[in-house]
Amino acid sequence: MVKRSVALAAFRGGEFLAAQLDSILRQSLPPDEIVLSDDSPDDATRQAVAPLLSAHPEIRYIRNPIPLGPDRNFEQAISMTTGDLIFLADQDDVWLPGRMAALTARLPDPDAIAGAFCDSESTDRELRPLGISHWRNRGFTERERTAYADWTPEQRLALFLHRVPAAGHDMAFTRAARKLLLPFPSLDGCYDSWIGLIVAAAGNWEFIPDALTLFRQHGGNLSGSGRPNSLRDKLRQARESAARDSFGWTAELYRMLEERLTGEVPAPVLRRLEDRRRHSEARAAMTGSGIRRFRLIVNELLCGRYFRYGRGWLNVVQDLLLRT
Repeated sequence: MVKRSVALAAFRGGEFLAAQLDSILRQSLPPDEIVLSDDSPDDATRQAVAPLLSAHPEIRYIRNPIPLGPDRNFEQAISMTTGDLIFLADQDDVWLPGRMAALTARLPDPDAIAGAFCDSESTDRELRPLGISHWRNRGFTERERTAYADWTPEQRLALFLHRVPAAGHDMAFTRAARKLLLPFPSLDGCYDSWIGLIVAAAGNWEFIPDALTLFRQHGGNLSGSGRPNSLRDKLRQARESAARDSFGWTAELYRMLEERLTGEVPAPVLRRLEDRRRHSEARAAMTGSGIRRFRLIVNELLCGRYFRYGRGWLNVVQDLLLRT
């Protein structure tokens, strides 16, 4: 029998956590354990879910005496799971009844490095649909949605190197993957990209195009990836991305991936990770103005990395006009 574990990280989750736990417990194929790691500074979260904790011994509640932060909180929850399959859960979402069964069916061998993820439907705080899914909001086309099932692992890795489509709140992975991805690197905000890229490089991801999670947006979400993006939003995000050096952050993420996966994946995969890192390093170096930045842009354009790993001409324009 395959044992299914849920790793749920909470922080000030009193308003929505009980509804999320209830949706997990009511799955058509329910979990065998739920590890709930609470990073809250007070007891309000525990009090909100106390009736469920007393009624369901499969919920293991851990209260952190010192807040760990989002990445370390998820790392702790994952590390304490004992299942063959691990499902990640955010505190404010709602799972549709067949979600766990659908993801389980895509992961038949717990000893293989593999993962599965579904799409999610963005909603407001009352769970009314906002008319956009997480997959579409991340900029992936309908062609990619329908073609993904027939792609090879190499093609799927190329997609993840371009832009990680799997969000933490929609992921499940095997115990074999857990051994490779833990511990998380000391890089804030990396946990779902880290998991996504580790599995894509060392194993394989399966994708379910159905939206099986209600991705609740309520103004206090850690991630804003569920909110619709207008053209103005995208322009603002492009400016902010350059201002906060997200390219340097990404380069460091890939450096750590290369370090973790050396000896675990074939040399061609490591070369692809290195090539992706070099693209981010080049963009991180495009500071200020002058001929050096222009040369870096031309080089990335000529070697095709703007198109392999980014949004092509949109990123070229971003680096030409929005960088300071």
